[in-house]
Amino acid sequence: MALGTYVKNIRSAKKEYEKALKALGRKQIAQALGEVIPEGFVLVFRGWTPGFNDGEPCTFTTDGGLLCTEMAVVKTQTSPGGEEVETISEDEERDTFDSYEDSGVLELDYLDLRDKQLAWLKENAGLTQKAVKDLLAVWKPIDEDVRAKAFGTYGFEVQVRAGGKITVEDYDCGY
Repeated sequence: MALGTYVKNIRSAKKEYEKALKALGRKQIAQALGEVIPEGFVLVFRGWTPGFNDGEPCTFTTDGGLLCTEMAVVKTQTSPGGEEVETISEDEERDTFDSYEDSGVLELDYLDLRDKQLAWLKENAGLTQKAVKDLLAVWKPIDEDVRAKAFGTYGFEVQVRAGGKITVEDYDCGY
C-alpha cells in the first residue's frame, strides 16, 4: 500500500472514530441526565466559540446548565406578580432570561439550594431539593471539555428532557 493511501485511510478512520465518539457521548449524556431530570422540566445548555473577543483569543466556552420548566422553554408564562416572562427560545431574551427570580429557571452552575428560584419552582412546579441535588450530582462531571467532545465547539444549544429525549440545535452567540 502506498504511503499516501495509508495516510488517507488513517485520516478517514480517525474521522469516523471521532464521529462515533461524539454520537456515543451525546447518547450517554442524554441518558444520564434523562434519568434525573424531573418530569415537566428541561435542562438547557449552550456552547460556542466566538469569532471576535476584543483582541483576546477566541476560545470555546459553555454557559451553565439551565433547568427550566417545560412552560418556560416553550411559551410565555405569567409570573406570580402577573408579569409575562419571555420564553428561553426568544433570541433577545437568551442572556437575561435566567436572571428573573420567578421565571421557572434555575442556573445550575451558580445555584444556592436556598435560592428564591428554587422556592418558586417548588411551590409552582413541584420541584424538590432532592431532585435538584440528584441532577447536580450528574450535571457537575459533564464539564466544558465533555460538552465540547460530545457537541463540538462551533455553536450548539442542547435541550434534554426527562427520559433522555435530546434536541440539539445550532446556536450563534452573536460574536
